[in-house]
Amino acid sequence: MKKAAVWLIVLAVLAVVIFFFGWVQLRLSGDSCAVIFTRTGGFDDRVALPGQFLWRWERLIPTNLTLYRYSLAPHRAEVEIRETLPSAALYSTILPAKPDFSIQATARLEFAVRPKALPRLLREQSIYPADLPAYYRRTAETLGHSLLGLARQGQLASPPDAAREQLAHEHPDLRILHLELTGVRLPDPELYALARQSYRDLVAGRDQARAAAEAKLT
Repeated sequence: MKKAAVWLIVLAVLAVVIFFFGWVQLRLSGDSCAVIFTRTGGFDDRVALPGQFLWRWERLIPTNLTLYRYSLAPHRAEVEIRETLPSAALYSTILPAKPDFSIQATARLEFAVRPKALPRLLREQSIYPADLPAYYRRTAETLGHSLLGLARQGQLASPPDAAREQLAHEHPDLRILHLELTGVRLPDPELYALARQSYRDLVAGRDQARAAAEAKLT
C-alpha cells in the first residue's frame, strides 16, 4: 500500500514537471507573443499569446523548441514626405511665375503587426524579433506615401475611418490604429499639366524649326 502511494506521488510529481516544461505561456510576458519553431516540425502557424493555454510536447526535448518573442506594443512613427512631380524643375521654367511643383506632408502613424502574420513574415521575409524595428520603419514609409496618395486623390476628405479601412485592406498584416496627415502642400495639377504641355509644344516647335532648316540646307 505504501509502495503504491509512493508511486502515485512520483507520477504526480512527474506529471507536474512535464506540464510545467511543456507550458509555453510560462515564458511569455503580458505584452509579447511568440512564434514557435521546433527542429521536429519547423515554424508553427499558431502564435503563442499571453493568457492563452498552450502546451507543447516538443519542449520536453532539450534544444528542440525555440520561442521567437515579439512585442505587441504599437509602433508610432512620424514620416516626413518630400517629393517632386516628374521633370517638375524643367516644366517650372516654362511659366513666367516659376511655380513650385514639389510635394510636402507629414504623416503621423500608429500601427502594429498582426500576431497571426508573424509566422509567415518569419518564414518568407526572415523578420526575426531583432528585425522588427527596421520592418516597422520601412512599413511606416510605405504607409505615409500611401496616405499621401489618398490625399492627392482627394480621398482624405472622407471620414478618417474610411482611409484607415482602405489602407488596412492594402496592408492586411497590420493593425492600423491611427493615421494623420498634416502640413500637406500639393501642386496645382492643372498648372502642372499646362507647364508640361507648354514644354512639349516648345520642344516640338524647336524640332520642326530644325527639320525645316536642315531641309533648306539640303
